[in-house]
Amino acid sequence: MMAKPFPSVFRLSLFLSILILIAGCGGGSGGGGTKGGGEEMSDPVILHQPADKTVPLNVQADFSVSVVGEGLTFQWQRSDDSGTTWNPISGATTAFYSIASAEKMTASFRCIVTNTTGSVTSDAAEFAVVTVAFVSKDVWGGGDGTDWGKAYPSLDDALNNAPADSEIWVAKGTYTPGPDRGSTFTLKAGVGVYGGFAGSETCREARDWEENETILSGDIDGNDSTADPASNANNSYHVVTCVDVDGAILDGFIITAGNADGITPRDCGGGMYIENSSPVLTDCAFSGNAARFEGGAMYNEASGPVITGCTFAENSAPYGGGMINYDSAPTLTDCTFTNNSSLQSGGGMLNRDGSCPTLADCTFSGNSAANEGGGMCNEGQSSPTLTGCTFSGNAAGSNGGAISCHEYSNPVMVRCKISENTASSRGGGMYVSNCGPLGELVIANCVFSGNSASSGGGICASSSTPILLNCTVVNNSAENLGGGMYNCDEGISTLTNCIIWGNMATDYPRQISDDGESPYTVAYSCLQGCKTQSNNIPDDPLLNDDLTLQAESPCIDAGDSSAVDEEMDIDLAGNPRISGTAVDMGAYEYQQ
Repeated sequence: MMAKPFPSVFRLSLFLSILILIAGCGGGSGGGGTKGGGEEMSDPVILHQPADKTVPLNVQADFSVSVVGEGLTFQWQRSDDSGTTWNPISGATTAFYSIASAEKMTASFRCIVTNTTGSVTSDAAEFAVVTVAFVSKDVWGGGDGTDWGKAYPSLDDALNNAPADSEIWVAKGTYTPGPDRGSTFTLKAGVGVYGGFAGSETCREARDWEENETILSGDIDGNDSTADPASNANNSYHVVTCVDVDGAILDGFIITAGNADGITPRDCGGGMYIENSSPVLTDCAFSGNAARFEGGAMYNEASGPVITGCTFAENSAPYGGGMINYDSAPTLTDCTFTNNSSLQSGGGMLNRDGSCPTLADCTFSGNSAANEGGGMCNEGQSSPTLTGCTFSGNAAGSNGGAISCHEYSNPVMVRCKISENTASSRGGGMYVSNCGPLGELVIANCVFSGNSASSGGGICASSSTPILLNCTVVNNSAENLGGGMYNCDEGISTLTNCIIWGNMATDYPRQISDDGESPYTVAYSCLQGCKTQSNNIPDDPLLNDDLTLQAESPCIDAGDSSAVDEEMDIDLAGNPRISGTAVDMGAYEYQQ
């Protein structure tokens, strides 16, 4: 009879135990810190750290360390106050520690590994025991959601029965919200909804949301076809809804096929409608959603969602193809907006009515607007903060291929790349109108390159007062005026420590142009064709292909260091400013 194989946990334990024993041969507890052959013993080295674990009630979590060293001893510690105080766990003196709990709890665990020459402390692993409801399309007959074998077949059932401070784990597959167009997945206060499970995991961290696609779809009748655009006529108005809710989480889902073509508010937010709420969204993809009016993928009103690692692709609406914000302050990190479209403004994102989103390391590419703001449009005193963001290949039928700003909307842009965007009229890279006052519209350590427009290939400032600090404006083009920058309608622009070079304008070949009533100031900058004044230089900046400075560049140490403050002291590559005797010109600091 074939021998029964060892359980996987035991095999792993045996392997690591052998590794530890082999590494410890000849060490012992004595010997004055030397091996039997006289070689000096070394401190232990941790190869693999203990991993975080989130498990359902009564499910065992296993923590382990893999260590190289001689004469090793182990002591696990526990903290119940987020690592402020650590206490040894009685009997937990091997490379492994296991725990289960019948009550909800959170704690941290770490292991101290010691031999006669020293000790090392592992990273802390976070441990949480939570109430979980399971959802799976593959369970026949349905169940009460108490485990994978008794999973709810419907996400709606799990949401309706989920208590506050609980989680819902959803196995791969496609889920629709209900039988009619008004049906929607309604998030609940204090409930986290997680997708991406294969359907057997006992630990949340073990799921693979990329491999196990978990789809929330508005195609309630299952007849959508790319060959027939009208096939979505019966789809849900909103796939997901979050109204007057605190502490909701949506993590690891694809949200698709929402069609908000009804009467207000069912004409907004085809993928997700958010009002007076601040849900946390992580690793979600919004694709193929549409709205008759605003926010093809997402509509935010008086809300502050926290959005991380999410994508918005191929969504559409007349206003805000990817996202629209009203009086809202969402926080977006590592998000991507691509190939979204609007019939009016804000192909990727539209901000209105004092919205102040914060975006870090986000990408806008291939978005389009028939009117303004192919990538992003800001209106009505909406002032986003953009850090480390990239805008490329966006297009506008009128103004602002990448970004358009109106009505005292004053973005702060730091370390951004605006490249290869197009506008049929003004501002291939960026268009600002009636923005300011002086000192509030700040663009620092940014690159504008390869953008094109009728006027203002890189930037157009109309009745506005932008300040550009340490920016590189190169190789942009305009059919009429201002290959690099065009100032008009009594605007006042100030450029300091900038490089303005290689920009082309067909009608009036100057790097920066104005309408005769819009003065601009350029100081401590490399400006092609300029006379030597205000500490400007007319010499070739000697740029590499990636627009960094060559070692012989005249822009090195040639800027005004007093213009660099604490918020602007990192260059576009993430290096500290002022590597030499003074700050360099342009977006990149040459590292000396």
